[in-house]
Formats: sequence, C-alpha cells, structure tokens
Amino acid sequence: MSRAATLLHDPSARTDAVADEIGLSERQLRRRCHAAAGYGPKTLQRVLRFQRFVRMLDAPAQQLDLASAAARAGYADQAHLTRECAALSGLTPATLASVRRGAAKPDPGAGRGQRGRAQASAVSAIMAVPISRKPSLA
Repeated sequence: MSRAATLLHDPSARTDAVADEIGLSERQLRRRCHAAAGYGPKTLQRVLRFQRFVRMLDAPAQQLDLASAAARAGYADQAHLTRECAALSGLTPATLASVRRGAAKPDPGAGRGQRGRAQASAVSAIMAVPISRKPSLA
C-alpha cells in the first residue's frame, strides 16, 4: 500500500493507472486503501493534496499567495482550494493560515459556504489525524 500512496501523491494520478502499476484490480485497490487508511483511493488522494497545502501553510514563508499555493498543491484553481479547505477543515484557506500560524483562533462560522456544508464543531479532523487512521466525527 505504501507504493499506492506514493503514486496517489501525484494529483493527476488515476486510480486505474495506480491499480495497474501495483498489479491490483481497481476494486482490490479500493479495498486495500480502505483497510490501510480508512479511505478509498480518490479520498486518500484528496486528503494528501490537502495535507500538502497545510504543509505549505506551516512552512516559514513571508506571504502566502493562495492562488499559487493552490496550483503548487495540485488544486485546479483557488476556488477549488477554498471548497476543499472548507469541506476538510471547516475554515477558509486564509482563516486556516491564520490559525496554523497562531495569529487567530478558529471562528466556527468561518468557512461556511452558501450551502453551510462545513461543520462548526469540526475544526479539522483531517489535519490532526495521521493518514493511517480514519478520523472520527465525534
């Protein structure tokens, strides 16, 4: 599974190509990903991409340009980053950057989109939980 996770780090990797590369069927890859990480391969790829963005936030940098950070992390555009950040952390990218750098406390209402998809209580299950465990929503 470590080879599959390495291949899934590439944002453009397709699950059928990853399965072929490691000699598994797509269904077997999905089963093994669920067993090892608690996610399917595409969700694992989504989490890895978000973790790549969070590592950029944690890196000592002067100013963070969200559009270029989105592109470097593997997002299609800044709007894609904003949607994913709200879905996975409950915060907007700018608020998450402030929180990660210790400049602000999380506002439970921040990151809520028009549809209110983000949960106020879930500051971030994804950022705190290692990839080897599925986050609990408790």
